[in-house]
Amino acid sequence: MAAMLRVWRVSGEELISIPVEELTETDAGELKRRLQSVCGWPKSFQRLLHEGAPLEDDAQLDCATDVQLVMLPLESGSGTSQDQLNSALVDAAAEGELEIITQLLEARADLEGCDISGCPPLHVACRNGQKEIATLLLDLGADIDRELPWGNTPLCEACEGDHDDIVEILGFRGADPNLGSPLVIAQESGNDDIMEMLIHQFGASMACLRPNFRDHSPDRCWSFGSGSSF
Repeated sequence: MAAMLRVWRVSGEELISIPVEELTETDAGELKRRLQSVCGWPKSFQRLLHEGAPLEDDAQLDCATDVQLVMLPLESGSGTSQDQLNSALVDAAAEGELEIITQLLEARADLEGCDISGCPPLHVACRNGQKEIATLLLDLGADIDRELPWGNTPLCEACEGDHDDIVEILGFRGADPNLGSPLVIAQESGNDDIMEMLIHQFGASMACLRPNFRDHSPDRCWSFGSGSSF
């Protein structure tokens, strides 16, 4: 019989078993990400116990063992802080966990709340290519032009991730293409399609671009001036 890592609920029900050979470089944090999809519970609201002791996220799991999963309550007033809810919402947006996002919003997670790095849910959804989540957050009223302290807007994040489809969604919903530096980001990553979309469809100014910038196509050079285009 193959050696397994087994995760058990508090009730004694086996939740998941993973062959040891699949655990290369797996730590408790990565296991929580797997369990997030299995049990539908935010990873930041999971506690893993081994022989009654909590496992830190960087604890390595590379051998046959039994682990217990404790799912912490989401409701405010039950020991859950607003910062925990907000951070969990950002994590769920990054992972595309729609059901978890719904649960967290019902538990009063802040749509504009940030994780420890200072990023709100819409920004990470755009950066990670989570089209469905980005659309949902926009529908719920997330700030489409919110600038982070370092200048990035959701549109900048979509450009950094090379996600043409999300750039298009944000553009058609009225995102300001001249706020932050989405065009420069697209230029630096060599994404011609996003550059053309930002300029021709959404009115981004070319004034921020570096002159005589040549992209990866040897026969193409961006041109500047009153009568020029690319």
